[in-house]
Amino acid sequence: MEFLRKVINYVLLNIMFLLFCIPIFTIGAAMTALYSITMKDAGGFAPSYFLAFVKGFIANFKKATLAFVLQAFLAFVLLFNIIFWYNINSMFSLAIAIILTVGFMFLVISFIYAYPLLAKFENTLKQTLKNSIFIAFQNKRFTLLLLCLYVFMVFLIYSITIVSIFFTLFGFAFFAYCFSFIFNKIFALYEA
Repeated sequence: MEFLRKVINYVLLNIMFLLFCIPIFTIGAAMTALYSITMKDAGGFAPSYFLAFVKGFIANFKKATLAFVLQAFLAFVLLFNIIFWYNINSMFSLAIAIILTVGFMFLVISFIYAYPLLAKFENTLKQTLKNSIFIAFQNKRFTLLLLCLYVFMVFLIYSITIVSIFFTLFGFAFFAYCFSFIFNKIFALYEA
């Protein structure tokens, strides 16, 4: 019964996450709220899922939304420039495209860590984004594991139809819960 209750709570939590993501610019705040619950749950605390989600969304709305808008804008600019320079077909343009691709990877790593950091620690947005890169490179094995899991997740969503349905019902909350075990282990090093 406890397992079924948790499954139902995570299905409803996933639906809340998707609803709060509908105005696309609120994705960062919704992710922060989701991680604020799943990290507590993975740490052994039983949060009141729905009230905690709304509280986490409101508490982190400004910082998380600004972080998401900034990261989405930078991702768009970097991807546009990577495609532009890659299609010129010269050694110089290829070198620029490679440098921009490295910058894009830094942005992806920052994206993976920023929202759990916002959910866990009180900090300025600038410091949170700095810490997202700093912590990622201090914990390279976990960062590589998280990157592989994210790539695997995206691959499954786009390649298998049933997985897309699973994600709509359950997946985002489930994967956030799984990732939360890793984030709790990493963040435990910095809590003191």
